[in-house]
Amino acid sequence: METFGSALAVSPLLFPTPMDFILYTNAWNGHFWLIGGGYEDSDALYSFDGTKIVDLSSSLSEAIPTFGSIQSVAWNGEYWLIGGVNFPASYDGHSFVDLTSRLNAARESDGDCCGSVNTIAWDGAE
Repeated sequence: METFGSALAVSPLLFPTPMDFILYTNAWNGHFWLIGGGYEDSDALYSFDGTKIVDLSSSLSEAIPTFGSIQSVAWNGEYWLIGGVNFPASYDGHSFVDLTSRLNAARESDGDCCGSVNTIAWDGAE
């Protein structure tokens, strides 16, 4: 593993199960990295504290059955914001909250057709 500023390079050999996916995003909260990606029908979300890798994909899938590939993660100082194909979510380190209804409401008001959350920036508002 190597760090480059706020970026993290982790060997794919460290991940517990062999899968075909792309790691699109990662972010650090001062305690652990959240690393996300996916490809086609595969999706991947891991936490990594420098020693232990935890696969969070099944926990996320339980909270958000329709989630697709993870495209973005960000730490807002209190909890994680996670975005991907057809969903946004929050994660407090223990449980996930589906924010898809907020995305759908925003899409309807803007007349947007697509639901991917490809990047996240936090302005402090709820």
